[in-house]
Amino acid sequence: MKIPAFARRRVAGIPLPSILIAAAVLIALRSVPPSSKKPAAPTTAAESQDVAPSPNAPTNSPAAAQPFSPQPAPSEPKTASSEARRASIKAAIQEILSSLQGDARLESLSPLLAEWVQLDAPAAAAWASTLPAGSFRSDAVGELLLHWAAADPEKAAAWLPGSGSLDPESASTLAGKWATSDPAMAASWAGSLSNPADRTAARAAIASSWAARDPLNAAAWAQALDPADFPAAATAVADAWARSAPARAAAWIASLSPEPNPALEAAAGTVVQHWTEQNPGAVSQWLNAMPDSPQKDSAASLFALAAAPVAPTDAMLWASTLTDDTLRRDTVSGVCERWYDAAPDEFKAQIPAQLDLLEESALRHGIYEMLYEKDPEFRLTLLKIADGDIPPPGADSPDAP
Repeated sequence: MKIPAFARRRVAGIPLPSILIAAAVLIALRSVPPSSKKPAAPTTAAESQDVAPSPNAPTNSPAAAQPFSPQPAPSEPKTASSEARRASIKAAIQEILSSLQGDARLESLSPLLAEWVQLDAPAAAAWASTLPAGSFRSDAVGELLLHWAAADPEKAAAWLPGSGSLDPESASTLAGKWATSDPAMAASWAGSLSNPADRTAARAAIASSWAARDPLNAAAWAQALDPADFPAAATAVADAWARSAPARAAAWIASLSPEPNPALEAAAGTVVQHWTEQNPGAVSQWLNAMPDSPQKDSAASLFALAAAPVAPTDAMLWASTLTDDTLRRDTVSGVCERWYDAAPDEFKAQIPAQLDLLEESALRHGIYEMLYEKDPEFRLTLLKIADGDIPPPGADSPDAP
C-alpha cells in the first residue's frame, strides 16, 4: 500500500523556500487578532495493562457504544476577526500551492489546515474536495482528517462518506485517529461503511490504535469481527502488541487456531519479526518448548526467515530441521536469500560449511537457484565445493586442521 506523504513527515531537511514561506505565513497570521477556538476533545484512553478483561463491558468497547448516526453541525460562528484569519489562511495556502511541490508543499500546508479546521472545518473540507483528483488531494484530505478527527471526529465522519474522498486510505486515517480517543465510536462508524475495502481498512486502523493502548480489549474486539475483516485486524493487533509484549502477542496468536491458519500467517509473522528483533534467544526458547506440530513448523519457519539477517547460522539450523518437506525447502532457500542480501561476503565465506546440513539435493538446489540470479560466478564455485572439486574457503590455509 502506498504510504501517504502526510505519514512521512520529515523533522529536518525542509527546502529553504518552504521555510521562508512558512515564516511569511506565521507573520501574516499573527497580524490578525486571534479568534476563539473550539478545544480538541481530550484523550480518554488508559494505559495498556496485561490483566484479564473485566466481566463487565469496558466503557470504550464497541458493546458500550451506540450505533453511529452522523449529525453534522454548523460551522463555528463567523466573527470579523475569524473572517480575517480565514482570509489570511486562504491567501497563505494559495501562495504555498503556487510555489511548492511534493512533501514540502504538504508540510507547509499542515499547520494551516490545522488552524482552518479549528476555525471552520466544513469550509476546509470543502476546499479539499475541490482539489484535482490525485495523490496530492488524497494526502491533503488525509492531513485534514488527522486534524479534524482529533478535534471533532463525529463531524469528520459525517462529512467523509458524501465528500467524494472516501476510500480505504481516508477511512483508515479517520478511524485510526478517532480510535486513539474513542475506539468504541470509531468501531461503530467503521461498521456502518458499506464498501468492504473501506470497512476492512478502517477496522485494521482501529485495531492498531486500540492495541497500542489496550491490547486485550482490542484483541477481543478483533476476534468478534466477521471473517472478511478479522485477518487484517488481527495482524494490526499483533503488530502493535508485539512491540511491547511479543510473548503475550505470540500466545494470543497461538490460541486462535490449533493448526497453521493461512489467514493468520501475516499476524504470526509480524509477532515473530518484532520478537526476533528484540530477543532472538527468547524466540528459540519458546520454539523449543513447543511440542512437535504443524504449528511449530510454521512458527519456526517464520523465525528462521526473520533471524536470517542477524543470526544466519541459527536460522539455517532451524530451517533445516523443519519436518514438512516443502516448507523446509522454501525456508532454507528464503534464509539463504536474506542472508546473502544482508551480508553477501559473510554468506559466501560461511555457506560452504553449511552444506553438511543440506544433504538433500532439493535443499541445495534452492540455494543454487537463488545464486543463479544473484551471483552466478559464486554459484559455480559452490557447485565445485559441493562436488569436492575444490576445497572450501580456508581449508588449504596453514591454520586449517
